[in-house]
Amino acid sequence: MRPVPERLGRSLVSALIVTVLGLQTIAALGVTLGPLHASPFMWPFLSYPMYSAPHFEGDSIPRYRVVATTTDGTQIEVTPKTLGTNFWIHRNAFLKPLLNPDRRDDLVPGIELVERRHGVRLVEVRLEDRPLVLTGNGVLEAELQLRGIARRAAIDEPWQVEAW
Repeated sequence: MRPVPERLGRSLVSALIVTVLGLQTIAALGVTLGPLHASPFMWPFLSYPMYSAPHFEGDSIPRYRVVATTTDGTQIEVTPKTLGTNFWIHRNAFLKPLLNPDRRDDLVPGIELVERRHGVRLVEVRLEDRPLVLTGNGVLEAELQLRGIARRAAIDEPWQVEAW
């Protein structure tokens, strides 16, 4: 027979494992009710479909690149690093507004950030996509595609945004 502390320790660890698995199951099935439903109280037990969308042969996976053009024709690649920010600010300031015409007003603060950070004035910002295509032999790089563009004829003109 095992000593009492060892049995108690195993029982506590087993109870902890069952609790963790139970909470994750509840979150994954979405059966939480009341104030726990979709709230931070369930963290880190979340129903997050990280890899739920499969990709098949022939599918393309987008790879976006934001390029800004200054008044003198210089091109600047706009990345989280060149902005001095993180992925989420870059995504919300450039990718979302250039992909979705309903969010074009969200583009102006991002443009102003680039202009302040680099000490330049921009006349064009474009969103390029060079997708990867899945094949039976691996991944191929597809042709460059323009996904969205914002232009202004002069510095004092408003931005005109087009999305494809």
